[in-house]
Amino acid sequence: MATRFLKVSALLALLALPAAALAADPMVSDVVVVNQPERTLQLIEGRTGAVKFTARMGVNPHEVTVSPDGRYAVSPIYGDAGVGRPGTDGRLIEMVDLQTGRVDQLDLGQGMRPHDVKFGPDGMLYVTAEILEAVLVIDPGQRKVVGQIPTGRPQSHSLVISPDGRRGFTSNVSTGTVSVLDIPGRRLLGVVQVSDSVQRLSVSPDGRRVYTHDQTAPRLHAIDPEALKVAETYDMPGMTYASAVSPDGKTLLVAGRASAPGAAPRKPSLFVLDLKTRAVSEIPTAGWPRVIGFEADGRSAWADLFNGHLLRVDMEGRKVVRSIKLQPGLDGLALRPAAR
Repeated sequence: MATRFLKVSALLALLALPAAALAADPMVSDVVVVNQPERTLQLIEGRTGAVKFTARMGVNPHEVTVSPDGRYAVSPIYGDAGVGRPGTDGRLIEMVDLQTGRVDQLDLGQGMRPHDVKFGPDGMLYVTAEILEAVLVIDPGQRKVVGQIPTGRPQSHSLVISPDGRRGFTSNVSTGTVSVLDIPGRRLLGVVQVSDSVQRLSVSPDGRRVYTHDQTAPRLHAIDPEALKVAETYDMPGMTYASAVSPDGKTLLVAGRASAPGAAPRKPSLFVLDLKTRAVSEIPTAGWPRVIGFEADGRSAWADLFNGHLLRVDMEGRKVVRSIKLQPGLDGLALRPAAR
């Protein structure tokens, strides 16, 4: 096991709220972010914007998740390649103690380009391994791989798991497909053709819909995992990249991305999609969003921007209420509920 830790004592700059407002602010989650070019993982105190620590990571961390007990964060080390492009093939899973900043490594034994990572309700850790066209099943207590689930397609990039833990889903980028996995049975149930290219995923709280983001046109798609087909398609004001479903299942908060080829330029924004009425509103942002996470009460959410800003969004007021300045290159984001 390797240990690497860099202590940072600075307070981050943030969109200042009045002192009285900060004092009255309810307890919010701490935020864990990973930065690709900086090769770091940072723990940010959500209420104050303070950096609790910065840990040095491998080449390059893309995604991150936090253990159910909030004790540690897990980030696969993908390598310096792009999806489907040449470069190094990462072979490490790194686990960061969120009290001390200690970094431990799980070596997978060969280059796999591990990318996305989620804990299942069963306590296992699930990690996409693009080169294997599979999802790895890792026992975090034993720190070892105990199984694989085939995805049936290359470039299985992003992963979500249904809240009941029965189903898993991967977006397979350049094939434009989503694989539906039987998590307990560790088998592939089917592959849904969506478009020529898709990006990240989100899943509804009841597990009945999985959302993915078309990379050929300004729209996103809702998949019915039982019927193994696209159930709804939503036209959007611009291209989309990632999303998160509100805890009540009524709203999709969507990361916009640069305009499609030939389309008029757009300013960066988050889209707020009402899943019942299909109405869409926009929240302007200071750069293109990457990953989104809702607070448990659904009243606010967090989004990071690749240009280095971490945003807290008031969902009721439809506005950004805090912007914390970090380093450019932010990608993965996960929330750790604050102690109450």
